[in-house]
Amino acid sequence: MASLLAMEHGADILLMLTDVDAAYRDWAGLSQEPIDKITAGELRPEEFPAGSMGPKIEAARDFVIQTGGSAVIGSLEDAIDIL
Repeated sequence: MASLLAMEHGADILLMLTDVDAAYRDWAGLSQEPIDKITAGELRPEEFPAGSMGPKIEAARDFVIQTGGSAVIGSLEDAIDIL
């Protein structure tokens, strides 16, 4: 829904704010690491829990593929720095 709304309004960037500082690979696992930069082709939404980061990852990927813009996931406190 977020990506559709952003596309309908011609946004260049999709900023999704959450309660964590980034999307993480292997969340709460031994090899947990934040995703700093990644291409839409490298994103695999199925690697992220559907009840957690999965929908945000899917929305980010869809937005970037459809618009060529950028998508960012981060914390509300970091919103200004993220942009």
